[in-house]
Amino acid sequence: MSTKKIYLIPFETTHIQHLHKWLNDEQAIRMVGRIPLTYEKVVQEVEKNE
Repeated sequence: MSTKKIYLIPFETTHIQHLHKWLNDEQAIRMVGRIPLTYEKVVQEVEKNE
């Protein structure tokens, strides 16, 4: 699915570094009210949900 501003693709493990960056965005953390995640924790969560 895509538009001029959005292009959706299936999640792949190569996207983990982008997910890690997004999950640790200061504003996102404040909005959701959680603590930052290590890269290793993000990898564990992705592998758990595969």
